[in-house]
Amino acid sequence: MFGLLYGKPNVNLHFWSSFSGDGSGFFAIISGLYQHTHAYKDILRTGEFCINFLSADYYDNLYDTIKNNNYEADEFIIGKFTEEKAKLINAPRIKESFLCLECKLHSTSDLTNMGIAVLVIGEVINIAIDEEYSKGIDKKYSETGFMFNIHAPKNLSTGEDNISAVATCNIVRTES
Repeated sequence: MFGLLYGKPNVNLHFWSSFSGDGSGFFAIISGLYQHTHAYKDILRTGEFCINFLSADYYDNLYDTIKNNNYEADEFIIGKFTEEKAKLINAPRIKESFLCLECKLHSTSDLTNMGIAVLVIGEVINIAIDEEYSKGIDKKYSETGFMFNIHAPKNLSTGEDNISAVATCNIVRTES
């Protein structure tokens, strides 16, 4: 997820997204975004954001933006990403992404009223996609496609949750 923070490009490594549409709109649903982050504050301030999809090959670059996260940093430079102008919003896109959703803020909700995490819903107003990833069941669902965070899964026997992992898709069956 990306935006501009105080005029500098902001990169936010976030894995928990879903999508919904019914013919009258297509929406990105981002859960668990921490309210204290400058990414959330930026979304509220500008009313727009990009969701860029990068392969797991870029995980270390993305993680570098977390390790060097401050208001003065240009996170595109830190992550060694190429900034690309979005078509319909002012938030930048990452050129290396195979899919980018340009979004206008639709709504936010603090589901627990604890002031910790928030649900963000954005209306997707433009989609940019690499042609190799635009043909249905294709490269999106491979090692160079969608990246998933297996975030601190609980050991159901011990309750421990001190490990995380990154995964990609593996198609096991198709139907026609």
